[in-house]
Amino acid sequence: MDKTRWLTVAVESGIFWPTKETTLAYEGHEFVLRPETEQLAPTVAVALGDPHRDDEALFLVRRFLSALSWVEAGYIRETATFGTGGGPAAFAKVQELE
Repeated sequence: MDKTRWLTVAVESGIFWPTKETTLAYEGHEFVLRPETEQLAPTVAVALGDPHRDDEALFLVRRFLSALSWVEAGYIRETATFGTGGGPAAFAKVQELE
């Protein structure tokens, strides 16, 4: 039984975001960038090993997003965070009220 936990962060991005699921390595970790769809927000996820606490994993994701935004010369804003088991979470887009 796989006991991998995932931390997934939904983002708002001012840089190019992949249009298909993409994995990038950074500081010894693999980060999964998932594209925006009509219903889902773009996300970045990282698998957590047993020694990582959720706050340490969130710090890793924030360092990755900071480096990515610096390299791409644009902004990336964290909009939601969720921890799961089995695989990265999906975040529905927030509907604006008119």
